[in-house]
Amino acid sequence: SLRNSVPGVELISPPPHHDIYSIEDLAQLIYDLHQICPEAKVSVKLVASAGIGTIAAGVAKANADVIQISGHDGGTGASPLSSIMHAGAPWEQGLAEAQEVLVSNGLRKRVTLRVDGGIKS
Repeated sequence: SLRNSVPGVELISPPPHHDIYSIEDLAQLIYDLHQICPEAKVSVKLVASAGIGTIAAGVAKANADVIQISGHDGGTGASPLSSIMHAGAPWEQGLAEAQEVLVSNGLRKRVTLRVDGGIKS
């Protein structure tokens, strides 16, 4: 009910964007969204994995307002089972790498970092 879907219908999270194949494509989409609604914050969701810092730097340079880092735990469960079982790393690793690369490249003040993926004790 959270995603306004019918029970039994498989959902993909995040949905694929077949028009984004490069950081330049993403930058153009972010630009277009800012032109349509200048007061809106544009958020880009990344999966916590090795190399996320480089991707986060590209997203920051593309003028996203928020980078959402998703860990391998938690979420809505809408990802395919193979992705849930075999993709991603803990959000703590993704956040640490993204923070390090953004700071070292002078990009940290350009974006807000957010994480999801569950907190366990």
